Amino acid sequence: MLTDFTMKKLLYLLSLLALLSGCRKEVEGCWDELVLEQELKLAVNRPVQLTGSDAGPENSGSLTLTVTAIEDSRCPSDVTCVWYGNATVALKLEGAGVGPAGIALCLGQCDNQSFRETDAAVVDLAGAKYKITLLQVNPYPDTQHVQEQKFATVKVEKVLW
Repeated sequence: MLTDFTMKKLLYLLSLLALLSGCRKEVEGCWDELVLEQELKLAVNRPVQLTGSDAGPENSGSLTLTVTAIEDSRCPSDVTCVWYGNATVALKLEGAGVGPAGIALCLGQCDNQSFRETDAAVVDLAGAKYKITLLQVNPYPDTQHVQEQKFATVKVEKVLW
């Protein structure tokens, strides 16, 4: 017969295993929700719920951020190129009862403009404004790891003006 102490340890261990088994192996960490102003690595077509005191547009609930596409034409790190290239990320931000707002952000040499290390855009969703900043696209391309899954590191902030 199990004692109360042993039973509690067993229950704790089972709870911990259940929590850890919920993580997806192909994604670094479990990202089901994001608190505004946190940095987050997102894979394509894995929606993330935004939480926080100011997360949703007024009277419409929470927000969902989804990376819909990542295209990476940057010069591989183990090759010498004439053109640096760029990485573009298509994002969709939507709230309960509010149609989605889509944006595209770019790192590198984009639209014949100067080199961008980060890119940001402001999205208006039901009267609430959000700044979405693209910080990185990883892994950086090289000729040895062509088929690796790409992740976009983004940050979402509520704009007060």
